[in-house]
Amino acid sequence: MGPAAQATATNGAGAGDDESVRMAMWRAHKACLDLVAFRTARDRPGPLPQMELDFLRGWCRMVDFLWAAAFPTHFDFTVEHGLDVLPEQMLTSARVAEELPERAAGTTTNVLGLAKAGHLRTRVSLWLWRRAMRTPQARADVLTLLDAAFHRRVDNVATRARLLWLILNPRPHRRTRAAPVSRPQA
Repeated sequence: MGPAAQATATNGAGAGDDESVRMAMWRAHKACLDLVAFRTARDRPGPLPQMELDFLRGWCRMVDFLWAAAFPTHFDFTVEHGLDVLPEQMLTSARVAEELPERAAGTTTNVLGLAKAGHLRTRVSLWLWRRAMRTPQARADVLTLLDAAFHRRVDNVATRARLLWLILNPRPHRRTRAAPVSRPQA
């Protein structure tokens, strides 16, 4: 059984969860999205509303963030955290976006925000996010850290501080050295 089949067989939990397989899956997803976005921009199809095109551009950028975090894709995780977070209908107007279910509306707002962000701001934000995602512990806490990155609220101040520490720490994979133990003189 290959790594991809093994990861699927274990639903991504436990020894079968190969992070390199997830990274490859996100890389492939990103390549496909970029191709679609390029062709869509080049051909500029008339029937697609501008909001839908903006969502596509923003989703391409969001996938970079998910890829950097090796965002889990196994069935149990997807069922618990990934259903009803994307719009199930074409975004034809702001009114349609406002009528989306709460989770889909939140994701749509974030994705459209990424679409509207300038290229330089997006590149810097992604670079900072990649620094934060350098450790397996940070990647394991991706939902909490994504929430802190995209939503500034009073109830996630501690998580935002942790995110900042993950970004600024030059060697997050190393533990802080303990103070030397004093030995009694003989």
